Amino acid sequence: MELHDATGESIFQYYDTYNSTLFVLLGLTPVLFIFATSYRKVREDRKILALIAVYTITVLMISKYGVMLMGNFYYLENALRWASSKLWPAILVTYLVLFIVLMRALDFKKFKTVSIGMILLLLLYSLPWLQGKVLSNYVNVEMPDEYYTTFSAFDQQDKVLYYPPPQQLYFRQYDWGYFGSDFLNFMTKAEVIDIATVSDVNDFYFEMTALLQTCSADELKANGITHVVVDGSVTDHGELTLPDCAGWEVVEENEYFVVYEL
Repeated sequence: MELHDATGESIFQYYDTYNSTLFVLLGLTPVLFIFATSYRKVREDRKILALIAVYTITVLMISKYGVMLMGNFYYLENALRWASSKLWPAILVTYLVLFIVLMRALDFKKFKTVSIGMILLLLLYSLPWLQGKVLSNYVNVEMPDEYYTTFSAFDQQDKVLYYPPPQQLYFRQYDWGYFGSDFLNFMTKAEVIDIATVSDVNDFYFEMTALLQTCSADELKANGITHVVVDGSVTDHGELTLPDCAGWEVVEENEYFVVYEL
């Protein structure tokens, strides 16, 4: 829920709500219930302790401290980029098993009370999602037709270098409203050379963009690049300057980007 665009505006409409003390406590209530009641069952069944350990370790791994730690391990860092999306199943499964085991340990009256309380808590906590108000209205944008028209026309054997590079989250901010990750690969049969999750691919991308900065067409062609797209509508490219390679053949130019054919 902490995703913001390049201007600092929250992508999620209820970011402040979920970040408030009340909603943080509401979100922690089921977890606190598990830890508050599990001590009774640990003595009877050591498997409960193992599940708690798995749950705790997984939560720590997706925390900002766990992500920083994994950054010291090359393959682990690449395999678990956006660690929460990879490790949530482990959290969910252990959480559900623990919750069911502990609920079964309650007598009927307490079971009924806790069940009703948890259902009401879940409904309250999920209210923005149930109302369909998760994303802020400003992120719903209409993509310019020029992107689809141009990129769908590339052939399968084409190799297209896209510039400027995204920021650290692999996202770009566009002046026509879009903020997010790559969408061009879904529009074309060509190979789009862009930032990826694998460092070797990133190295190639930055080698090619360095050649682009000096307008080294021959060296780009020697690496298989057939087209270069310089997108002037990308707004969060820091201090990078957009190259203007005079003499290159321009096959498409519009208010958003320029396409060079090498």
